[in-house]
Amino acid sequence: MEMPVNLTCNQKSHQCNPAHYNDHPQKSQWIPKDPQREFMLFDAADKEEWTDDTSDYWSIKTNNYNIEVLGTDKNREKDCRISRFRRDSENAPWHGYPITLTRKGEPLPKIVWKKWEPIVKRAWIKKIKNREV
Repeated sequence: MEMPVNLTCNQKSHQCNPAHYNDHPQKSQWIPKDPQREFMLFDAADKEEWTDDTSDYWSIKTNNYNIEVLGTDKNREKDCRISRFRRDSENAPWHGYPITLTRKGEPLPKIVWKKWEPIVKRAWIKKIKNREV
């Protein structure tokens, strides 16, 4: 599956990783399998500066101040409501994947979730802080 490279509003390149669409057993999966939705999440993260300044970006999709499900974890047991975007090298395009914060090694920087406070219910922010999402 060849994925196109898209440019965000700030001219950052993004290319979907097919492993997060093809039921790879070691990778979280986007639900639905819609590369345009992934790009829109990254474009929003870039526009709103949902970053920790390490070139990682984080994104959510809200509906009535609730965080929507974006995918499922690699074991297909937990819903993922946050996405993380990174790149493999300085010149590579960013790519994203859905995450759950309950996994060790997937921290969400405070600088990012503080920016989400106006668009998310307080109960979701509490869950994010406690790594329950």
